[in-house]
Amino acid sequence: MERIAQGEPEAIERIWREHYHPLRDAVRQRIVAMPKLAGKESDIAIQAMQEFLAGVTAGKFPDLADINSAWKLLKTIASRKINDEIKYHRAEKRGGKVQIHGQSSSVDQS
Repeated sequence: MERIAQGEPEAIERIWREHYHPLRDAVRQRIVAMPKLAGKESDIAIQAMQEFLAGVTAGKFPDLADINSAWKLLKTIASRKINDEIKYHRAEKRGGKVQIHGQSSSVDQS
């Protein structure tokens, strides 16, 4: 992790090479039942990788001890990005669910 924090191109390339595809596959598994997110697994995985690397190089994750903790953090970042996408697509202005008297309800906007 120290080499990544120092911005070493070889270390950054290795993280991309070893973790991008598994991360993309993990994202795909989570969004498979979400038609509005179909095809976005690569975008979400790339955004998560970029955020992770930016955070590491900025010193935001000083407790990363090894590659296992890095993998857990990558999955957490990706999961949050998926949640953001879900919230975006469920927004009322896009015909998603709205709250009516504290209960979730689907609204037909047609």
